[in-house]
Order: sequence, then structure tokens, then C-alpha cells
Amino acid sequence: AVFSMLSEYFFTFRNMMNLLMYSSVLGICACGFTLVVLAGSLDLSANTLSALAAVYTARVLQVTGQWWLGLIVGVAIGVVGGCINGFLITKVRINPLITTLGTMSIFKGIAFLENNGVTIPVYDTAFKTMGQGYLFGSIPNIVLIWLAVVIVIFVMLKYTRFGREVYSVGGNAQASYLSGISVKATRFKIYLTCSTCAGIAGVMYASLNGSGAPGANENIVLESVSAIILGGAALAGGRGTVIGSVLGVLVLGTITNGLTLLNVNSF
Repeated sequence: AVFSMLSEYFFTFRNMMNLLMYSSVLGICACGFTLVVLAGSLDLSANTLSALAAVYTARVLQVTGQWWLGLIVGVAIGVVGGCINGFLITKVRINPLITTLGTMSIFKGIAFLENNGVTIPVYDTAFKTMGQGYLFGSIPNIVLIWLAVVIVIFVMLKYTRFGREVYSVGGNAQASYLSGISVKATRFKIYLTCSTCAGIAGVMYASLNGSGAPGANENIVLESVSAIILGGAALAGGRGTVIGSVLGVLVLGTITNGLTLLNVNSF
């Protein structure tokens, strides 16, 4: 309401689409991160894992010229990262914060080593269409991809056994274990899902910005947590929804978009 009064361009269809478009990468990552918060934990490695996915997606595109192969590699990096985090946390029993703090540094190092810290450009038009293209000339493709991720996570949390287990483990892990729930398996799946979403976010970043940058999505973990908490989730776990997380992302996106339209200094 405030921004629409201060700027005549704010409450227009084109600007609303821009708001959604540039909130999508954070939104995709926040969807997966919601599961981690619901379980009463954190994943500090999501930002560098998404950057790693962006870098190697761009590298594969540069070498092979096959957009679909770059897409697969980027998402696969997210899956592998989730397996590593899940294994260390559930099998080796390292504290989640210590685990993801360590893997955060490892993923960041690999991302910077790939091209000596230099951003890798993406020229493939078909690949960039995912992030920069529009359906019917007005609806950004990346927003539809974000919507698809939201629907998958929503169905997963609301209508599957795994979703009920996520809430249960976040509410009381010991009671969940005594009730017959495999807490370790649930936590493994949670970190796998979160990292997969981080990988998808990295691929979408490369498509939207036309490059794979080792410093991409640097603040996405803090922004995801902020959005999820704004959406009504509890940091202690057991309470929250992916729809609430989407609303939280839109709150942050609205603030950024409105300040940009008002020409407020970015610093």
C-alpha cells in the first residue's frame, strides 16, 4: 500500500511479474529450507551449494553446449550435496551446524577453484529461456518453475507420510522415535530435499543472470530463514507451512522492489 502510493509504477502488472521473477531463486531455495526449519535444524551450506551448482552448470554448458546436460548436472550437485550432509548428520552423528558449516566452506572452495573465482558466462539461448523467458509474453518461466516446486513441497508436507514425519520430528524427536518413526531416515530426506532445491536454485540463478558465479546467492540462507520465520514457522521446529514461506519471500521481495523503484541507495 505504501509503495503503491509512493510510486506509480509499483502496482502494475509488469512490476508484479518482475517482483515474482526476481524472488523466484530465493523462493525455490526457501521451499526446501522450510523442511529443515520444520525439523528444528539449519543448513548453512545451501548458499554455497547453489553457487557450486550455478558454476558447474555454466561450465558444462560452455564445454558441451547442451542445456539439458547443464540442468541435470546442476540439480545432481544439489542431490549429492544433500546426501553428504545427510550422511554426516545421521550416520556419522556430527552436529548439523558443524556439518553444514564445514560443507559450506568445502562447496565454496570448489566453486572458486573451478575457474579461479572468475564468473563463467552462459550464452545458450535455450537455457537462458528458463530464467529470462516468458509464457504468453507476460508470465516469467522461472515463476512457473517456482510454482511447481511450491506445489511439490506443499503436497509432500500435507499429504504424505514423510510430511507428517517432518512435523513430528520437529515437534519432538524423542517421542517420534518412540512412536516408531525413523528419525535418522527422516532427517536424511530433509537435508536431501533442501539441497536439491538449493541445486535447482543455483541452476535458475545461472539461467536468470546468464552466468555461473562462485559468489552467487551469498545471503540466501539468512534470507530464507527470514522469509520462513516471517511466514509463521517456528525456529524450534514443528510449526510452519511452505505457503507461509512463499508469503515471507514475497514480503522481502516487495521491500526490495519498492525501494528500488524509489531509487533508494542499495547500500
